[in-house]
Amino acid sequence: MKNSLWILILFFLKREIKLQINKIKSLYYFVKENSLLRFLCYLIDKSVIPSRDKIFRNYILKNSKKWKFKKEFTNKNTDKYILITNMVNHFGYTISEIIIGKNLIEMFECEGIGLLREYDLKSKLFFESFGIKKFIFLNDLNFFMRIKYFLKAYSIIKSCKTMDNFLKFSLGDVKIGQTVYDHYLRFIGIGTTNHFDYKFYLFLSQALSIYYQMKKNYDKFEFIACVQTEKQFIPGSIIYQSSLIKGINVYSRSGPPGNILSVRKYSDTREMWKPRERYSKKLYDEISNSIKEKAVEIGGTYIEKRFKCIPEYDAYNEYFVRRNSLKEKIKMKNFETYDVWLSAFLQLLYQSPELHLKNKRVTFVFPLSEKLHKIVTDYNCNIDVPIADYVSTVKTLRGQMLSMRNQSR
Repeated sequence: MKNSLWILILFFLKREIKLQINKIKSLYYFVKENSLLRFLCYLIDKSVIPSRDKIFRNYILKNSKKWKFKKEFTNKNTDKYILITNMVNHFGYTISEIIIGKNLIEMFECEGIGLLREYDLKSKLFFESFGIKKFIFLNDLNFFMRIKYFLKAYSIIKSCKTMDNFLKFSLGDVKIGQTVYDHYLRFIGIGTTNHFDYKFYLFLSQALSIYYQMKKNYDKFEFIACVQTEKQFIPGSIIYQSSLIKGINVYSRSGPPGNILSVRKYSDTREMWKPRERYSKKLYDEISNSIKEKAVEIGGTYIEKRFKCIPEYDAYNEYFVRRNSLKEKIKMKNFETYDVWLSAFLQLLYQSPELHLKNKRVTFVFPLSEKLHKIVTDYNCNIDVPIADYVSTVKTLRGQMLSMRNQSR
C-alpha cells in the first residue's frame, strides 16, 4: 500500500516544521552550553575553548598540549587523507575513532579529515584537540534541496511494485533500498513490513541526500582509509558501502569503547556484511568435532525461547539483571523511567508510580521487584491490554507530568 503525493507532502511539511523547531532548540542549547564571547574568540583563535563546562575545557586544553608536543611525522602524501567518521553522538565512539585514525595517519603519513554532523561543535573541538584540522560536515541542505530529494524518493517508491523491488534499489552499487529498510525497522521497532508508510519516503529522501553529499566529497578528496564503527542504518551504511565500493579500506572498532581496542580491516566488498568479530578456525573445528550437535541444539533452544520472550532469555533481561545487581550494590531500590507509555503500562498491571522532578524533567519511579521485571518483559513483547484504560492512563500520567513540570518554572 502506498500513500498519495498530497498526503505525503503534508507529512513532509510536518517534518519541516519539526526541523525548524529543532534548529531553534539547538541554538538554545548552543548558547546554554557555550559562551558567545569565547565562541567569537574561537573563530579567530582555535586555542580558545567556547564551552562553559570547565572539566571539558580542561580536558581539551590538556589533550591539545599532549598532541601538540608529540613527535611530528613527515607528511609525504599531502593529497591523500584518512576519513575519520563520527556518526554516533557518544564520546566513547568519538575518542576510539580518533585514536584509530591518528594511528593510521602516522602509518600512512598523510592528513586526517573528520566527518561530522553540522553544528556538532563539541565533537569538532574533540577532533581539533587531537590535531585534526580539516572537516566535512553532513547537513540537512536547504528547503529546495530537501523537497527535491523528497519528490525523488516518491518517484522511486512509486516505481517499485513490491517491497522486494524496493530492496533491490541501488545507486552506484550502494544498496539504498536495503539501507532504508533496515533503518525503518530499527527506528520503528518492528521485525518486518511490506507497507510503504510516510516514514519510508522521509528516510529515503534522507538517504539520497547523504549519498549525493558523500559522492561529492569522494570525488573531491582521495581517501586511502576510512575509520567507521557504526556501519548500519542512515547515514552509516551509505558511507560504509560507498567507501568499500570505491576501494577504500574501512577500519572498524570491535567491542565496546575502552582503553584496549580491537580493529577489523575491511578491504573488499565481499566482506561488506561480515561481522567485526572473528573466531579462529582452530576454535571452530574443536567445537565442530566435539560437540557440534549439542551446540546446535543449545543455540536453537536459546533462540526459540528468546522469540517467545521468556524472561531469562530476553535481551532486556540481561540489561535489567546487570542494572539490578548494580543497584543492589549501591543500595537503590527503585526503577526510574522517563517513558510515559511504559509507566502507564506499569500502572495498569503493577502499581501507580511516584513522580519526581530531576533537572527539569519528570521521572516515574516504581519499586523494584521480580513482578516489575516480568511486566516490563511483557511490555517489550507487546502483549494485549485494555486499550481504553491504557489510553486513559497515559493521558492522566501525562497531565500529572506537565503539571509538575509547569509548577517548577
